[in-house]
Amino acid sequence: PPLGLGGTQRIAKFVKYLPHFGWRPTVVTVKPIAYWALDESLLRDVAGARVVRTESLDPQRLMMRLGKERLPASAGSNGGLFSMINRKIMPYVLTPDSKIMWRPFALAAVKHLIKEERFDALLTTSPPHSVHLIGRTIARRHGLKWLADFRDGWAGSHVVHEPGRRQFERNLRLQQKVVRAADAVVAVSPGIRDSLRLPAESEKYHLLTNGFDPDDFQTEKRDNAFFTLVYSGTINKFADPEPFLEALRLLQQRRPGLHQKLRVQFVGYDTLGFFAAMVRSRNLGNVQIVGHKTHAESVNYLVHADALLLIARARESDTFIPGKTFEYIGAQKPVFAISNSKQTNDLLSNYPLATIVDSFHPEHIFNRLGEFLARDWHSIIIDASFIRQFNRRVQTEQLAGILNSITQRK
Repeated sequence: PPLGLGGTQRIAKFVKYLPHFGWRPTVVTVKPIAYWALDESLLRDVAGARVVRTESLDPQRLMMRLGKERLPASAGSNGGLFSMINRKIMPYVLTPDSKIMWRPFALAAVKHLIKEERFDALLTTSPPHSVHLIGRTIARRHGLKWLADFRDGWAGSHVVHEPGRRQFERNLRLQQKVVRAADAVVAVSPGIRDSLRLPAESEKYHLLTNGFDPDDFQTEKRDNAFFTLVYSGTINKFADPEPFLEALRLLQQRRPGLHQKLRVQFVGYDTLGFFAAMVRSRNLGNVQIVGHKTHAESVNYLVHADALLLIARARESDTFIPGKTFEYIGAQKPVFAISNSKQTNDLLSNYPLATIVDSFHPEHIFNRLGEFLARDWHSIIIDASFIRQFNRRVQTEQLAGILNSITQRK
């Protein structure tokens, strides 16, 4: 924080809860950058921690120093000078990513901290994956036990832009160096864990999924005249909304009575850049584009919803589970999932309030949506132990256990 979006929440919640289990974190990070998303509400989670902010020469820090405080929502994938530089130039120049330009400043800050006091362990979390290369140097220089946390995959991952085979092979070599050197490797999905694992060291790889913080779900649902279906999260090529919008158009044509009772809210950044035009072209008056909100505000939309919409469009090789999935489960609301992500569907198949449509054909989505809206969800009982495993406090206790193990603390 104040960097927003889902990846920030994982480490912020670890920082929040680690002191409950005997670990006092000091965070080393960069000074303010040109943020994709700004979310000052997340600062509450790290308010009790010491945070050391340093300079960097990475592009987003340099842009901030030149007076550009925010990047456009669509800059990440589809347009603008920054997108062109990020995708067409950086992969050839800086490996594994532009944040490697933070390296000298991070190393200097950690060296200064270690002169002042004794630390028991080092934790690095990615992406950006360059932070693990920095962590490898820190652990080696200062003799620290090291836990490397992966919120996404690295070599060949959907979040890593690799223009050619050479970049993939370079990333794979760096990835193997990192996981070989780390004392413990933690990943957010079984598939990501397995993609990182080296056969000779299988015991040091751990699964800690993303989760939800019960403290964030403290408001009551309000009554309204509509059945409100909420999508929360970034709108991008991995969460392509067009097939769902086509299904809504079919619902409007064929079941107008049901369509009139339905309100759909999209809460989050449109990184595609043309989502509003997609909605207007179909004359879908019941679709509300809310835009980006803070995490606290986004959770409010989940709490006030009748049901939640999940879209996960994956390549066959992808092993990600959208982070929002766990907050959807934490909200304990019915979930309408349009997904061909095997790992996501495997998880949701154990959640009794989920309907999974594994096809992106609008006709199939329309048929299942009608069934979903007509179903009585109130009579379904949820296993409390299934929900509890995704509680951020419970997960941080497990993280502390891994730290205890590699440092041989009792």
